[in-house]
Amino acid sequence: MNLISLPLILYNTYEWHILTILANIIIIPVFSLIIIPVVIIGDVAFLCFMPLCSFFKFIFKAI
Repeated sequence: MNLISLPLILYNTYEWHILTILANIIIIPVFSLIIIPVVIIGDVAFLCFMPLCSFFKFIFKAI
């Protein structure tokens, strides 16, 4: 994706940092392997435990 956007970046800013490639090589796998699965697991857990959350909300509201 970096090489695709490079002409647009150079046209608009007239500069480009070489560490951009290194940052993309590191961040993209971390994002794909860690952050996306954690978000999906959290979303599924939220949907599975929604009735439990409603129960605790009712209990704490009564207190």
